[in-house]
Amino acid sequence: MLRPVLFLSLIVGAATAQPIPQAIVDYDRPPPRFGNEAKETHVVRGESVRIDQRVIPANTRITIVRQQYTRVGQPFTFETTRSADGQLIGARIADDPLSAPPAKALRRSAGPREKHAGETCQPWEVVRKISQDQSFVQSGCAAVDGIELWRKQGRVDAIYATKIRRTVVAEDAVRLPFEALDTTRLVQREAANNHHSDYEVLLTGSGDDKQLHRRSGNWLYVEEVTGQSLVILVRNISTGVEIHYSRTKDGQRQWFWSRPFQPAREAPARQTTATGPAAKQKTILGEQCTWQNSWPDVIVHDASKSDCRTNDGIPLAIAQTNWGFTRYLTATRLSRRVQPVSAILLPIELTSRAAWEGARKPLAD
Repeated sequence: MLRPVLFLSLIVGAATAQPIPQAIVDYDRPPPRFGNEAKETHVVRGESVRIDQRVIPANTRITIVRQQYTRVGQPFTFETTRSADGQLIGARIADDPLSAPPAKALRRSAGPREKHAGETCQPWEVVRKISQDQSFVQSGCAAVDGIELWRKQGRVDAIYATKIRRTVVAEDAVRLPFEALDTTRLVQREAANNHHSDYEVLLTGSGDDKQLHRRSGNWLYVEEVTGQSLVILVRNISTGVEIHYSRTKDGQRQWFWSRPFQPAREAPARQTTATGPAAKQKTILGEQCTWQNSWPDVIVHDASKSDCRTNDGIPLAIAQTNWGFTRYLTATRLSRRVQPVSAILLPIELTSRAAWEGARKPLAD
């Protein structure tokens, strides 16, 4: 008797199981667009979506492809940037619990059924408190199989489906490509053999204010700690590749790397100026440095930044004024030893997949 019962259960299960939605959907974004792209394509498989946009960066004629990867309830944004021929030229991840489609359990019906792009859909809405006085509204209109025929983020961004192609979508097409964020190979591949100018210098100020500067070949590394906030900037002075990580005092994180869209033009040499405190030159840790304006192109009456650098570019003091706030850091440790490439890699505990998928949770209702 067990075999017929089991067979019947499998039949019932197959009959009641709902296939996961799979589709490629083109959307238009009508004005006002607030800087967003006019068109985008969503590759949908279940609750995972890849958003493709073709972008022409300002002051260029180069078309790039930006691909955003999201999933229902995902607490961060994730995107990659590729050239028109498919070469990876950048990737970014950042805490943002309001960018992804909200969980279905949070959605509430928002009126009678509507019809868009030749299909019927059910409007929904989610209202989330983001502060004591402010709320963020997400809304959409889902077809029977869950495909969104329109969707709105807040009151300023909306997209509407124009073409829906229900087709098989491979799981690999929508998975989060965390390997695109791994900059280890990128740094190693672009490392130079000349380490004659390598150094490590620690500058400290009041309280927990400090900066760590390193040079390894053609890579520069700057780690800045101010209270509970952290900023790490890694830059290749030969190729223009930049790697950036930041964490604000309230825990919001962002991490990205990017390659210039086109070869960078060599900037004119900066002229040394005596805008720093005290005299034009200073001796720190037995080394002589000269003050120079770090923001020569910035014209702000109450904001300025000057560095006291050695002849080979090592910063030994930093003076910064910003709207009445004065900040001064001076070198307390200096080493001119060779710095291995590992010294300018971001710490794994900041960039691992586990650090992003397990640390922060999406907002509740």
